[in-house]
Amino acid sequence: MIQTNSIGPYLLTKMLLPLFPAGEDNRIINLSSDIYKMGNFSVEKLNNYHWVKAYAVSKYAQLLISFKLAGLLEEKGITVNAVHPGVVRTGIMLFNKWYDVFINLMLVTVYIDEKSGAEPSIYLATSEEMNGVTGKYFKRFANTKVKTNYLNEILMDKLYDYYETIYSKSIFADK
Repeated sequence: MIQTNSIGPYLLTKMLLPLFPAGEDNRIINLSSDIYKMGNFSVEKLNNYHWVKAYAVSKYAQLLISFKLAGLLEEKGITVNAVHPGVVRTGIMLFNKWYDVFINLMLVTVYIDEKSGAEPSIYLATSEEMNGVTGKYFKRFANTKVKTNYLNEILMDKLYDYYETIYSKSIFADK
């Protein structure tokens, strides 16, 4: 879960950065989720979380790495924002178990379809209004303040260093 939702997107971003044209409106949009609030974690134990906790950790890590990259890339004219698209009906929360019916009943009032789930990311990536906006978290289309207790600079730096170590050992790193 962590590798798919956070480490993988980070590695992809690192590989694509050299392709961003200088002086243009370059934007990175990362998918997070409001479940990040349940995602307190330790970098040393990053791959030891399971099920809902792992999902929450992956979305919190994605939020933190988005803020870190926003600060690092701003001078290059690259903006980085994170977005919670809403609770998209994808089946990710279903497990082919007897309790799936209860999960669906709990979420039926908040589910949105895939098209509606994609709209916030497309808006952030293409809207003239978002030109130059960086280091923000959006719940759908609304710029939403992240409480300072979730913006742990030490954790953000440790996570960034960990991801950079993974990248430096990957086949994608400049050798």
